[in-house]
Amino acid sequence: MATFRKFYIKFWIEEKVLELTPAEKFMYIFLRTSTETSQCGVYKMPEKLMCLETGYDSETIYKLTDSLEKKGFIKFSRKTSEIMILDWVKKNFVNSPNTIKCMNKELREIENKDFIISLYEICENLGYPVNYIFSGIQATAEKCGKILKEEPYEATAKTALDTYSKNALDTYSKIATEDFEKNFTESSNENSRENSSENSSEKPNENFEENSFEHLTETSIQSDNTEFKELINVFSNNIHPITSIEYERLKDWCSDIEPSAIIIAIKEAASHSARNISYINSILNNWLSMGINTKSR
Repeated sequence: MATFRKFYIKFWIEEKVLELTPAEKFMYIFLRTSTETSQCGVYKMPEKLMCLETGYDSETIYKLTDSLEKKGFIKFSRKTSEIMILDWVKKNFVNSPNTIKCMNKELREIENKDFIISLYEICENLGYPVNYIFSGIQATAEKCGKILKEEPYEATAKTALDTYSKNALDTYSKIATEDFEKNFTESSNENSRENSSENSSEKPNENFEENSFEHLTETSIQSDNTEFKELINVFSNNIHPITSIEYERLKDWCSDIEPSAIIIAIKEAASHSARNISYINSILNNWLSMGINTKSR
């Protein structure tokens, strides 16, 4: 298990986080970075250990965890002393054999079966390879109607990742299409209003919609998204078919570092046979700390 945990700077401006009190924010950050965190986001955290590591008394611990649970950040079982970070796998899952193997091992140690079912539903909704993550886990019988067949991990890892990558690539394509349609609709509506205001006494241009489409395709997509599209292609060709989560992470990085510089980081990761988003994030974080955010620098 990793000895460090990452926090994205946009955490502080997330709508749900802005509604937290300072004490709730501290408690939530603690739960995401404590010594007991796991790969699957469900882990045992005894009350005494929480008190020791945070400096809070038992009453404050239970008050804060209850509040975070009501606000949809965590689930907490006092009976089994287990914590579940609800968005953990969404932000931390990596489609690698080691990740799936580690998660499967951790799932076998979870005592609260409701947490396993909740995690199954989250992974299923995200399109993750649940047949392999939850292979042999009895608690999934309640959700699936049967225990997922337990097979030798080494024999199924490649199939699991191929299936996951295909589903993720389909998701990425859907996201890209939705972004395009949204931008096109907004652009068309704006141009339509301007055209109506300036030429209210004139007959509308019958070819307006077609012209707007051409304008968006040739101008907006070409000038605004060409570099990002190239970035996605480089990632998919050098690392692996991009997932929806990786797509969003790279999109976030583009607000801090120009795409051409991110492409260099991707190629550097590939040259070291470190074909994963975590290694690329490490490179970019290091560059950003040194003030490097363009290809020329």
